[in-house]
Amino acid sequence: MNTLKKSTIFLLLGMSSLSMLMNGCTKQEKEKEKEEITVNVTSVDEAEDKEADEVDKEEKEAVGTLVDASMNTITIRQNDGTELTFLSNNCEHNFKNGLREGNWIVVTYTGEIQGDNTQNASVIKITDNDENKIEKTKKAMKLKAVDETVYATAGVHIRASYSTTSDVIGSLASGASIRRTGVCDNGWSRVVYNNQDAYIYGDYLTTKAPAKDKKPAKTNGSAPATPQQGNEPAKVKKPDSLPAEQQQTVNGKVVEASMNTLTVDVNGEVYTLNIMDAAHEYANGIQVGNIVTITYAGNLADPEVTVIKVQDTAPNGPEEKNN
Repeated sequence: MNTLKKSTIFLLLGMSSLSMLMNGCTKQEKEKEKEEITVNVTSVDEAEDKEADEVDKEEKEAVGTLVDASMNTITIRQNDGTELTFLSNNCEHNFKNGLREGNWIVVTYTGEIQGDNTQNASVIKITDNDENKIEKTKKAMKLKAVDETVYATAGVHIRASYSTTSDVIGSLASGASIRRTGVCDNGWSRVVYNNQDAYIYGDYLTTKAPAKDKKPAKTNGSAPATPQQGNEPAKVKKPDSLPAEQQQTVNGKVVEASMNTLTVDVNGEVYTLNIMDAAHEYANGIQVGNIVTITYAGNLADPEVTVIKVQDTAPNGPEEKNN
């Protein structure tokens, strides 16, 4: 009898221990499962953050025609008419064809653009020297057929194609009229000149005939950004065609800059130079105090001096700026 009781007690104790052991295992397994779930959720969050970070760092391009440029910003107009304004003061600039309205520009950036909002875009490089992307965008340009008379709001060049790098085949004086046969939302207009298709940057055209007693202005009411010579557009120069023996270089400190002009201090003398047809190479944009090297032909004090190239001495650090 005692033996039976002892056996029963041992059996009960064994079952209790087994139950406790099983419960312990189950609890451990649940804890392990919970840890695995937490790890998995964390891994998913990290993967999503990494993916978002990679998207933010992914380089993208916006291509359009140049509307305006200042020391701190650049505005381009895309084929669909969307105008994008980017901060341009801390990025690389590389322009081989100068800065004229209607130039085709490629802006390389990271981040996102929503509609015409570029607040979350960080610009890496701005250039007109990316022929593949520019040609692809130009081919995608759609002209809307029209048949109307338009008038020049300022002296403007007539070109063989819809690019400021194309040949100038004529000019339209301020207030003069011409027949327009096509318009594109990016700013270019097709016109008939000498019985053939030609192109004019449309910001200088309006369907409204000018009043004889009013001074011509741009269609948006502001003065034209491209310098004029009387009623005629400023002549297009080909600085890179000048022989090397005519070229000189000088270093100067930037005082002010716009789309078409650069004011520099050279050894205490201040000069304002026309740079619309010059090449531009800046490591970190063009900023007041930057030291730039100017390649030119002629006399800096002469309004007709030809500026061939402007580039900064990279990197334009505090030490150089304070010199």
